[in-house]
Amino acid sequence: MLFRKKDSKVEFTTYEADSLYYDQYIAPQQAPSKKRYKKRVEEIEDYYYQIDDVNEAIKTVDNRNRSNIFVKVIVVLIAYIAFIVIGIFSTSYTTNEIGEKEPQIINFSILKERESFYRLREQYLIIRNIIFRINEIDLQFLENKEGELFMISTQYQDILPEIDRVLPIARAIVVDTKYNSLKKQAESIYESIAIYLQKMGSSLIENNKTTYEEALTWRKKYFYDFERFRLNLIEFSKIVKIEDKSLVDNLPEIFSLETEMDNFSIDIDKE
Repeated sequence: MLFRKKDSKVEFTTYEADSLYYDQYIAPQQAPSKKRYKKRVEEIEDYYYQIDDVNEAIKTVDNRNRSNIFVKVIVVLIAYIAFIVIGIFSTSYTTNEIGEKEPQIINFSILKERESFYRLREQYLIIRNIIFRINEIDLQFLENKEGELFMISTQYQDILPEIDRVLPIARAIVVDTKYNSLKKQAESIYESIAIYLQKMGSSLIENNKTTYEEALTWRKKYFYDFERFRLNLIEFSKIVKIEDKSLVDNLPEIFSLETEMDNFSIDIDKE
């Protein structure tokens, strides 16, 4: 009897075959390659780096916001301190009936009226300076020596261009309508001074007594109007709660020219 040679092929059970197939074919396909693994690691690292960058950015913004808030607080404190200091040094005080100084309460209406006061006071100061200069020439006239009248007359005439310059400015200033009368008063003083200068200069050049007497009339008028203007401004200063010493100090002297004209009159009579 012949015996058949047994097949040397290895036989596997179903379980063993499946395990072998998986190990040889399926597992290698599912396992990530080294490149893919490295790329994945890099992606994960980049992700965490980005998170760190975001955290740093948030910290930077927070620090910047805290810094801005601190700066704003400092600015507000400085502004408040400056306001207090300015308030202390700029507060006006007035003297009450018993001689005590007390702070003045200023409202918006008074601030607006102060603008009119300052403009009118400026005109007062200009007029006062002009009168000072005229008084100097008048004193020269009272002390005149023979042959000096012509030189003195030219000095009167020299002030006229200044009147021509400041009078249009006085007319152009804008004040509250209820103070227009004070503005007109200043304009009238300028005009009276100009007439006095013209007539006084002419009387000395022409040796004319009539013109001289007319000049004295205009001199009395501008002195009187100037004094009324000054007193009105003092009352105005009380309304706007300002103590202005320029209205009471350094006033021009008022003196007469009539009693000192004997020599001048004799010269005219001789003619």
